[in-house]
Amino acid sequence: MTGKEYNNQFSQEELENEIWKDVPDFEGYYQVSNFGRVKGLNRYVNAPNGQRFIKGQIIKGRTSKQHVNHFFVDLKKYGTTYNFYIHRLVLLAFIGPCPEGMECCHADDCGWNNQLKNLRWDTRRNNQFDREKNGKGKRMGKGIKESGKGDIS
Repeated sequence: MTGKEYNNQFSQEELENEIWKDVPDFEGYYQVSNFGRVKGLNRYVNAPNGQRFIKGQIIKGRTSKQHVNHFFVDLKKYGTTYNFYIHRLVLLAFIGPCPEGMECCHADDCGWNNQLKNLRWDTRRNNQFDREKNGKGKRMGKGIKESGKGDIS
């Protein structure tokens, strides 16, 4: 699935229930929705020849060679680019910071499903139990399972 396909999978009826919240530390620049979509907001930025207007739009998530099962986006602020996994942005905006010892868990183990209803902060152990329950991991002894190639939180 591509970022464009992910963003276009929702019907107009579903999008009427989409809720947008500011991305923490990027207020006025970016928002993330309960459906796991990210958008840049209308704003002016400094350019070499004065200020330039940036029109807000939905940002396509992308994957990397190392992490093909999770979408990330590049957010820019003050000339610096920051990379974020979309699932973390959703939880940061709607739930709050990640508690110590926790990680982002996808209830259905689909790293592309970044809807709030599919995400939670939980322990690595519980994340591994989810993988086993969903048939995506092998036990490696003492409750630890192999996490599939490119699967991270």
